[in-house]
Amino acid sequence: MSQPVRQMRLVRRCEEILHDADVEAAGQALGYPRLAHHLGRVCAAAAEALRCAEVSIHLGDPASAEPGFPLVATSAPGGPPAPPIVAGAGPAGEAVAKGVPVTAGGVTAAPIMGGDSVWGVVVCAGTAPAGPDPELVAPVTPQIARYWNGWLQRRTIVAENESWRQLAAGLTELNELLSDQLNRRAPDDGAVFRTAVEVVRRVVPDCTGGAVWRSTAVGADRRLLLASAPGPATPPGDRIAPAAAEWALRTRQQRATTERAEIARDGIDPDAGWLVHTPLWASHRRYGVLEISGAAAVLPANSLQACRIVGDQLGLYLHLRQTLHHLQDTRATLRRTIRSQAEALEDLEHQLVSPLLAATNASDRVLHARRLDGRTEQQLRAVRGLCRKSSRVALSAGVFAALSNGKALRPKLERLYADDLLRVLIAAADDAQLLNDPRRGLDFAVERDSVRALGRSYIQADRSFLEQCVSNLVDNAAKYSYNDTRVELGGRAEDGTFAVSVRNLGLALDREERDRCLERNWRGAAARNATGEGSGLGLWIVDHLMRCMKGRVRISADADTTTVLLSFPVI
Repeated sequence: MSQPVRQMRLVRRCEEILHDADVEAAGQALGYPRLAHHLGRVCAAAAEALRCAEVSIHLGDPASAEPGFPLVATSAPGGPPAPPIVAGAGPAGEAVAKGVPVTAGGVTAAPIMGGDSVWGVVVCAGTAPAGPDPELVAPVTPQIARYWNGWLQRRTIVAENESWRQLAAGLTELNELLSDQLNRRAPDDGAVFRTAVEVVRRVVPDCTGGAVWRSTAVGADRRLLLASAPGPATPPGDRIAPAAAEWALRTRQQRATTERAEIARDGIDPDAGWLVHTPLWASHRRYGVLEISGAAAVLPANSLQACRIVGDQLGLYLHLRQTLHHLQDTRATLRRTIRSQAEALEDLEHQLVSPLLAATNASDRVLHARRLDGRTEQQLRAVRGLCRKSSRVALSAGVFAALSNGKALRPKLERLYADDLLRVLIAAADDAQLLNDPRRGLDFAVERDSVRALGRSYIQADRSFLEQCVSNLVDNAAKYSYNDTRVELGGRAEDGTFAVSVRNLGLALDREERDRCLERNWRGAAARNATGEGSGLGLWIVDHLMRCMKGRVRISADADTTTVLLSFPVI
């Protein structure tokens, strides 16, 4: 059989074998045992066609830390394992070094080329001293090169897909841990750091070690100290970070190296083949560095991206942790401030209420017991109104103090009939009439018949609380009414309830503002522009007073007419 025919048959046979391998792989990368099986069939076919004793294939794996070109397949399995081919050693080593087939000592070696690079070598041991003809071996190597290139690409794609899947699962696990730790009073940073390194290790299978360095203030300097190490040999805080980690933190740039000398000097694992330092930072603040290393001589696919993504999560965690710590301190300070303010308001209520009530009662006695001229009587009524208003302010201070301290309001409920409600409304209207600037021309009127619609029924309420609520509504109505308009106080009976109403013509309220009127410290834009008075606490206090009496506040607005209702169940 002529040499060209033998070459053609060998090429076709190798194509059939490698096609079978592709069919079996179905787009995946075959595992090493099955890869060795199919390449062993190629070796057997080549040994038969070349009439040599043994054919072996040596291939270099870029992801392997093993030097040289280890044996992958042979036509004569079962013998002692062959050492890897090293450039320059023997005929195979010369073929690798020169990139051309070499025949010497009964051995023919043909390099497997990928572009200008040598990916491996086919070694044929002949029965004749001269060895197999290199011309017969040469057509086989391009086929093996193409298949090996495809196998590496498929393995890379599969590994990348798997790494992204592992990264997604790992980030979910890490985020759940971060959420749990941030909800604790004392988060376990060590558990977070160990989990983060484990996520990277699962995503980058070649990863053999990892550590986290924390930025710590030491006097006027900031240093990176070890926060988490792979094992107990290097306890946290026992080491200062290497220069590479300091550089990554200072520049906020990721740093990767495969230089053995640099790794031995700067890495936790001096025997690693690659080393990556990723800065941990968020919101322009530097918190530390994530260090990851592996055994391979080259950086694995997705290693930099995985380190960056996990590093971003750690930076965000440390930023949120610090922010929450500051918020907790601020909250504690605010609580102390509110407590001291509430205590001051309670003291103010205790000191003012009794004297003001005494002054109010004294004014009532004078007004009822003596005949006074009109001017004096009006001035005395104004003084009484001021005393009553001051009493209500003192009561509001006490209510605010109780609510700020989380105390429940305890009303003294009593039966209030129509005449009782009329007295409350008339007193509020009289006081407002006397105390408001007469130049505004406001008229405060009580619609008596609407209140008498309560009939013989009654409501249950705390009289002082009700007076406080009505007075607050009247004050608001006076504050935001147009000049020369009327503020009407009355009642409204509907659906088993009776409501005390205050209606005025003034600044319009839109729907959003009506929904927010009862919020603490809230004031509408029109109200803020119309007057600088008020703190946004009045209706908030009214709402709490009404709810403690089993009533509720309702606010309705039609154009520039606003009606506020204090509704109670009718008994």
